[in-house]
Amino acid sequence: MRKLLLIALLFPMLSQAQTEPHDFITYDTAINLVPCNYCTADKWIVRITRSTSDTLSRPAFFMMEGQGEMGANAKITNRYGPHYWLGNGWDGSVSLGNGTHYPLLFTSEYMNNVYPTAVAYYNLLTFLIKTYHVNPRGVHLIGLSQGAFTGGALIMFEQTAGAETGMKLVTSLTCLEGTPDPLPSPYSTWSRGFTAYKVWAKKYKGHYFYLEGSGTDNFRDGWQYANVMNDTVPKSAYFAYENLGGGGHCCWNSMCDPKATNWNTQAPNVGPYIAPSQKGTNTNGNYIAPSNLFTWMYRQGDTTLVQPASNPVHARLWIDSLVIHYPTTSVLLIDSSTGATSSDFLYLVNSTDNTGRFSPAGDLSQGILLANLVEGSYSLSLVAVDNAGHSDTAKATIQVYGPPKCPPQRTVASIQTTLFGQVITIPLTATKIYFSDSSTQP
Repeated sequence: MRKLLLIALLFPMLSQAQTEPHDFITYDTAINLVPCNYCTADKWIVRITRSTSDTLSRPAFFMMEGQGEMGANAKITNRYGPHYWLGNGWDGSVSLGNGTHYPLLFTSEYMNNVYPTAVAYYNLLTFLIKTYHVNPRGVHLIGLSQGAFTGGALIMFEQTAGAETGMKLVTSLTCLEGTPDPLPSPYSTWSRGFTAYKVWAKKYKGHYFYLEGSGTDNFRDGWQYANVMNDTVPKSAYFAYENLGGGGHCCWNSMCDPKATNWNTQAPNVGPYIAPSQKGTNTNGNYIAPSNLFTWMYRQGDTTLVQPASNPVHARLWIDSLVIHYPTTSVLLIDSSTGATSSDFLYLVNSTDNTGRFSPAGDLSQGILLANLVEGSYSLSLVAVDNAGHSDTAKATIQVYGPPKCPPQRTVASIQTTLFGQVITIPLTATKIYFSDSSTQP
């Protein structure tokens, strides 16, 4: 019996010892997005923490700070939230029962003005998610003040009526003292308001976490969004009043502190920063202490331990280089990749008069016929991806030569030759040639 007990105790220890690859770097980058023709570019400064050596599909925390960090001169991407704590003792990890996770971290600041809209934020998020291979079941938004105004409005944002554009993107939403901003026109005309949060909870399994100051600056009524979600899907939303800084509009780093692991609203284990209910009623949702905000967010999505593939994807085309001559003007390309679940192929024409790019669609394993190729050099690129987000690229070249080119013709009126030591000129129109001794005739 003792041996069995020892084995049972070892299992969680062995599980916890597992950890995801972690060779992250942190840097700031400027991102300019032009959402439509004649639109002013949305300019952002984004602090990114990620790996540069893997393409693993990881969950991510997307942080937006307040109005004091926005605008033309704002470059303070580490004042609050994950990146503040990353520079103050936190290693960016989230520890769960299956091991230690390292999510991607993004802190975004809008440079155009201090009021980023949900529309602009959606465009930025979709760019970041695609560019950095974010797990679509791990899109966790956290916003303080203006960041909460914008992130909260994203749940209501629909590009067209009924499209559910924003809500289908977000896995969890943590709002610190901020409820949704009004949507701009025309999106405001078909906004569902509170109903959007009900749909998000039921259809997309969305989860909401809201902290509101308990002082006089508590007019935002974030409890209303928690109530409609919990009425639709019980325990899908958390709401509580907190007493940090006297319950004022402040103290967001204390809320994001990885060491702050008790936000329980229920007796007898009420957290140290939780104040009594006021207009809204404090509710735990699915929160269970001990857990900091990052751990709570991560649990709402895909918690699979991310590991490199045991059989990594290998991209391969059936040719490395090929030379073809007219009249051959077509090539059959076959994707011979291994370990891939999807592939994307493109070629670039490097000819002076035919520069362009083409991305064929279809089943690449059955071959793609490139027809009617013109003379020039073609650079091929095949990107293969597996279901874990790992990718590999294969490259090849095709040189196409056109029809043979004849030398240019010239008109000649006569030719000269030497006969019997005498130079004579023969017109090309002549039909007979007579020699000086008349001994023979041609």
